Amino acid sequence: MRQLSRLKLRLTAFYVGTFAAILLLLGAGLFLVLSRQLTIDLDHSLEATVAEAQRVARAGITADADVAAVVLRAVEATADPNQKVYVFDAQKRQVGGPRAEPALLEAAGDGLGDEELDGAFENGARTWRFYGQRFTPREGAGPGPFVIVAVADATKVQRQYERLVGAFVAIALLALVPIGLGGYYVARVSAAPVETAMERLRRFTADAAHELRTPVAVIRARADVALERPRTPEADDIALREIAREGQHLGRIVDDLLLLARADAGEWPIRHEPIFLDDLASESVAAAGVLAAARGVHLALGRYEEAPIAGDPALVRRLLMILLDNAVKFTDSDGVVRLDVYADTGQPTVAIADTGIGIPAEALPRLFERFYRADGVRGRGVGAGLGLAIARWISEVHGARIDIESAPGRGTIVRVRFPAERTPAARAAASGQPV
Repeated sequence: MRQLSRLKLRLTAFYVGTFAAILLLLGAGLFLVLSRQLTIDLDHSLEATVAEAQRVARAGITADADVAAVVLRAVEATADPNQKVYVFDAQKRQVGGPRAEPALLEAAGDGLGDEELDGAFENGARTWRFYGQRFTPREGAGPGPFVIVAVADATKVQRQYERLVGAFVAIALLALVPIGLGGYYVARVSAAPVETAMERLRRFTADAAHELRTPVAVIRARADVALERPRTPEADDIALREIAREGQHLGRIVDDLLLLARADAGEWPIRHEPIFLDDLASESVAAAGVLAAARGVHLALGRYEEAPIAGDPALVRRLLMILLDNAVKFTDSDGVVRLDVYADTGQPTVAIADTGIGIPAEALPRLFERFYRADGVRGRGVGAGLGLAIARWISEVHGARIDIESAPGRGTIVRVRFPAERTPAARAAASGQPV
């Protein structure tokens, strides 16, 4: 169980780690995309500012106008409050307006003479981006060309997406809490079948060891006693008969365990062929009659109607023998066991009723557990408690349902309802073949 607890914690850690890795990759991608997109948007804003200033300046220039003054007025009229716009002449000298930062002039350098320039520069703890474009007035309109440069603080933009990413990280960290709780719940649900299987295996192993220990101990004790006593034919015969009887009991337990193990693994071959439940019931009653006669129990075949089913004849016969054997063993001398076969509701049904000791209500839910035997039945010559477990498996693989009604002192009724076997005409119609 400690290993399962560690497994659940590891699964939870795996879920949380996987989700955290996804969030980390998503956050890094979001950071890069936002950073690039906001920078692109800022550059587009600078380009739009320069283009608008050129448009306004070009519209305001007349034949006798002061071109430099017109350009400066256009810059002042179109500048964004979050931007700075400078004007330079052909000699790379600033034309009016607030003085440009030396860092800008150094970053622009010889680019002030180009048709277009852009870039970034550091000024203290801030990063600035700039964009410039040459502006040439109409021919004959005056001096030129000029270079209009727009500058914006990129640090503000960077802080914006840093705040966005910070909010994303905070939300992601908070999301890890429900993810961890959900992961632990999923791990518990996933491990529950394993825990159940391990508990069943532990109980099965303990019960099997207990049931096998008894016949083995009896065999060893009989052999030891026979070896210590003087050897006589009569004593040897008694000892060998006891050993043979316990060996048969041990063999039946081993056979039943092997059947259940192969059934659990899905390795038991099962045939599905048309058979008649009434014929198998008649054969089973005849076979169980010997045991019933030895115990003084009256075994009778009641209703006997034709009941076709599809199944494995050997397994269905074994199912009926298990139920009849239990009914006879738990019925006192002069009691009655009756088997009925009918199909009143369209479902072939076998009902086995006895006048035996009955079963307590608290024991009914556990009857099909392996090695379970209700209190007070160990002295009645019953087996190891595997018969009903095998009966339930046979019922399940045939699509049948097995129900038990019982009360102490009032006997027991066991009903096995099989699915209706379709007629050849119905099977042909379902498969699309001509009838």
